Amino acid sequence: MRSQPLLNKRILLTGATGSLGCETALTLARMGASLLLPARNPAKAEALRDKLLHVCSSDSFRFLPLDMSEETSVKALVANLCEDNQPLDAIIHNAGVFTTAGQTSSQGHELHHQVNALSPLLLTEGLLPLLKKADEPVVVTVTSLSAFWKANGTHDTS
Repeated sequence: MRSQPLLNKRILLTGATGSLGCETALTLARMGASLLLPARNPAKAEALRDKLLHVCSSDSFRFLPLDMSEETSVKALVANLCEDNQPLDAIIHNAGVFTTAGQTSSQGHELHHQVNALSPLLLTEGLLPLLKKADEPVVVTVTSLSAFWKANGTHDTS
């Protein structure tokens, strides 16, 4: 029998349709987690769904609409989950972008900053009541070396 240390744990994973996020989702599913998978791209969500069905049942995961570049989308997801009022054991912020200078969100923020910093903060703050319902809540932020790149194409690792 396979061990499922995350059985009955609800985990929200952003960026699950990308390569690292997909592998994370598959691993968490094998460990028994109940996954909330916000996704921007329905075609990529469908591809992930097909992979997940090889390792878990369809009642072990749920896709939700989310565009991290739009604050209204983040707030809608928060409202949806808070309406359910179910404990949330973990948030894994894996969604991210690397953009060139000049790209902005509809809120007027630099797109890289909106997706990689502002929206994860807004999402976490909004879901705090659900995290507080869990026994040992965890928030994880995944990043890359792109966090050190400046909009002008230089990098700072100091």
